[in-house]
Amino acid sequence: MEIRKIIPFEDQEAVYEEIERLRKLAHRSQEDWDRYEANRKIYRDNLATEQWALEMGEKKGIQIGREEGMLDAARGMKAAGIAPELIARITGLSMEEIQKL
Repeated sequence: MEIRKIIPFEDQEAVYEEIERLRKLAHRSQEDWDRYEANRKIYRDNLATEQWALEMGEKKGIQIGREEGMLDAARGMKAAGIAPELIARITGLSMEEIQKL
């Protein structure tokens, strides 16, 4: 079956470009192929590192937000006259942290 019959017209150019890219890859020397594979590995490693950094940053941001939320709640409880011992039990903050508020 011809590509023109099974792929929408607007997508055909991208398909032909990919075919041409693969054709050029297939005719490379072993040295060029090895360089290409090394570059692909670097690219994939960089993507994985970036993804890991984003996940770690998100987790750290969530943790910081939770800590700030507990401090805000503790400030509100302290302002409302709730006993520091009860604030510590509810929020998990230390007595020292509550006294600093």
